[in-house]
Amino acid sequence: MVIRRKVQQQLQGVYNFPNGMRKWFKWKYGQILLTLKAIFYNEFMNSSYASEVVMEPMVWVVDHFSKALGPVSIVNANCYCHSVLLLSSVHCHSHCNYDYHCLYHCIPRRMP
Repeated sequence: MVIRRKVQQQLQGVYNFPNGMRKWFKWKYGQILLTLKAIFYNEFMNSSYASEVVMEPMVWVVDHFSKALGPVSIVNANCYCHSVLLLSSVHCHSHCNYDYHCLYHCIPRRMP
């Protein structure tokens, strides 16, 4: 009889093991949640702050892109101005036979 009771007690312990583990995991999960909430608690947290935090990488990309775009725009404008001057000088030299006063004649004037 004694052996039978010991076996029954051990079996009951095995049958109750999942229930006990479930309670332990639930307790441990609650502790983890409480710890995370305590660490990351912020009274000023709202939807606008959260959206600002989410959009921060996009703002960073735009900021760095515009920083790189400035020098590129200056080089582009410089190349454009030089190409206009080059084309006008090539046109005037071919049209006026290398006359130094050619630019004055090649610039269109307003009709009176």
